[in-house]
Amino acid sequence: MDDELAAIFDRIAHGQCADADMAALRQFLESGDRRVKAQFAKFNVNIGNGKGIHIGDKIYLELNDEIIRVIADKISSDNLDHGKSDKLISQSKSMNLPKNKSVYIYFSSCRHDEKILKELEKRLLVLEEDGIITILHSGRIGLGKNTIDERNEQLRKANVILLLVSTDYINSSEHRNVEVKQIMEKYNSGKAKVIPIITKKCHWEREVYKDLNPLPRDRKPIASSIKKDDIFSAIIDEIINEIGN
Repeated sequence: MDDELAAIFDRIAHGQCADADMAALRQFLESGDRRVKAQFAKFNVNIGNGKGIHIGDKIYLELNDEIIRVIADKISSDNLDHGKSDKLISQSKSMNLPKNKSVYIYFSSCRHDEKILKELEKRLLVLEEDGIITILHSGRIGLGKNTIDERNEQLRKANVILLLVSTDYINSSEHRNVEVKQIMEKYNSGKAKVIPIITKKCHWEREVYKDLNPLPRDRKPIASSIKKDDIFSAIIDEIINEIGN
């Protein structure tokens, strides 16, 4: 199914789609399959559960031929701009994400990067609302709960772990001596994908996760970017692409 949908996206991107492709596109949209939702979300096309289809900042309540064309045009333009049909993140360890179940995404971060965490979380919320992912981080631990126990449980569930890396994160003994060790053990045993996200300029290349492919792809810190909206969008696109694959 994933290969068939990717082939349709590729033909649309190159202006080669036929009526049969448009009909197949409609069937995929109507299927409600979570993997299909994740693939369309790469193009900012979000399929709600009884809430219509969100394309960018617009909501369409009915799926018809006109909307299919709008979606095809969105896929075509996004592919031309960003080449989103490619698999963007490589992991040396083999790890299969759960099928037809919510993917647990855990943010490992320090409080100094809370603003960046919240921005990434905000952009992933539509996938959480549709049951495609579940977001986990220390800020979601309820009042009166044991922080250590709850964080360990979040890490146990995590399928994808995002490290928000900065000097403050690296210098945190709590993260360096405890959490990062747990994360890398989970990664080395093939139980989770781990993706460093460079939030601020730092010497992260010395850390135990130095060999993991980071985001942004150019390895320039988020904080150093002038066009932060573009950087956040690109990071989310790549995370979604990894989930979809």
